[in-house]
Amino acid sequence: MTIGTTSRSIIRNVGELIKKRRAVLPVVWVSLGVAGAMAVASLFDGIPAAARTGSLKEFLTANPNCAEATDQCRSCVIFDTSKASCSVIGIACQPQSWSCREPRR
Repeated sequence: MTIGTTSRSIIRNVGELIKKRRAVLPVVWVSLGVAGAMAVASLFDGIPAAARTGSLKEFLTANPNCAEATDQCRSCVIFDTSKASCSVIGIACQPQSWSCREPRR
């Protein structure tokens, strides 16, 4: 075997590896994406966000003397137990349990 023949066979083998990798890599990425999505979905088990953090209405019923409430994403000014004005939630914010920031005077 000459040096030229060895170089050609190495190049051929590298070319075959690259072709195989191109076929396998998208499958790996899709598999990782699906597994990640399933893991995130299993964290919540289909529970609606209001049930995870409790609704503002439930909080206000239990805390009628609260004038301002927050879930660490939204701030709400409470007019009475059925009316409130709230800020818009940020796109990446994860709401926590409601808490009273300002008691009614």
